Amino acid sequence: MEYTIEEPFGSPSINNKNNIGTNGTGIPYNPQPATHAHTTFNELSGRSQTFGYTPTRPLDFPTPHVRRGVRVKVLAFHPATGERKLIGVIHRAEFLPGGAPPPPTSPRISGASPRGELGSPTGSTVSGVSSPYQHQQQHLSPRSPGVPPPPPQMQSPPMVGLELDPSSYVAYWPQRRLQDAIYGCVIACTVLTRHIGEAADDAARAAGYEPGHPLAPVVWEITNEHVAIKQVEWRRVHAMRGRLLEDPIKEIAAMQLIGNHHPNVLGSMEVLQDHEHLYSVMPFCRGGDLFGVVLEVAEKRQLNEAVEGAGGMSEPVARYWFRQLLFGLHYLQSKGICHRDLSLENILVDVNHCLIIDMGMCLRVPYHSPGDNEGRATDVDHGTDRRLIVPMGTCGKKNYMSPEIYANKDNFDGFAVDLWSAVSGLGCAFHY
Repeated sequence: MEYTIEEPFGSPSINNKNNIGTNGTGIPYNPQPATHAHTTFNELSGRSQTFGYTPTRPLDFPTPHVRRGVRVKVLAFHPATGERKLIGVIHRAEFLPGGAPPPPTSPRISGASPRGELGSPTGSTVSGVSSPYQHQQQHLSPRSPGVPPPPPQMQSPPMVGLELDPSSYVAYWPQRRLQDAIYGCVIACTVLTRHIGEAADDAARAAGYEPGHPLAPVVWEITNEHVAIKQVEWRRVHAMRGRLLEDPIKEIAAMQLIGNHHPNVLGSMEVLQDHEHLYSVMPFCRGGDLFGVVLEVAEKRQLNEAVEGAGGMSEPVARYWFRQLLFGLHYLQSKGICHRDLSLENILVDVNHCLIIDMGMCLRVPYHSPGDNEGRATDVDHGTDRRLIVPMGTCGKKNYMSPEIYANKDNFDGFAVDLWSAVSGLGCAFHY
């Protein structure tokens, strides 16, 4: 069945069969029901008793990767106006003039388990000059509460002849604060790339180098692209991580596991850290959250109640957004992830599609391990049937929360609790 959504309600006209707008800007995505979609809670519970698939804790997330970042003043060039000015940006430490190339293995963050151990950046502080790769090898590991993270290590010596490909350079220019978060805030940033041209040549000569020399100052070019950065303060992590169910380190681990490839789930583009902040770089969504869209629709219908009738979204509009939510939920399940905090506020809108965000409370669903490891839990890629999860705390928003999460007494199905939030919570909210 194909139909077109009315224009006045915040969505472009679409052909809902493939989620594609009539202007061609949508994303074709038509998944088929996965095997796990046919397994009910009662079946999982029965298999637990019959085959010994005992409920267990969620799995740990893979160790996330992070690069050393810096906040510095740089010379920026605006290609449209020709203006040159100093601005403050965030970028990888390896982009500093004479900075070291990336290490053989990516830097890592540990402590991304659902158990809530305290984590913070560590690494041996050096005196004098560090090794070429040492300043890149940052990771997070358990530390005592109240112990501040170490200061950033010193810049490596110049690596002449090992300069990076100019096309790999990217920096982020903070523009405005979008919203507050438990451990920090979310900021909108303009993307900058490395400028190759007259401005870069002038800067090199002014510094006493020939144009193109690896030690010449890097000149950045302002683009029209934008990203959002979730800026986490380490001092807040020290003070609160382990006391709250929302875990910023686990959120980064989950977003990197999810990837940044699905139109209805917000993933991570890159993660940086310095001695004060952890920066999670994400795509920028221009339409606010879905809660705002629902309110806007309700207000418009109220103003035009005689024609449209009172209430929330019309069925075609609600179906359009709800279908995308299910696409995103399907993808999370295919990655073996339970969100636990689905709500209208945790779904962002970007033009004509929406994305599930905020993985700070998510869990990695355990699966039954076949063969020699029978009885042990494994991940979705190596297991057969998913297993029930032992109570992990009451979390989320009450309007969307499933009964078993609210009660926090019984074992629960990670996929079922998200589906409850989607159908009972979000489904009702669309018609508010």
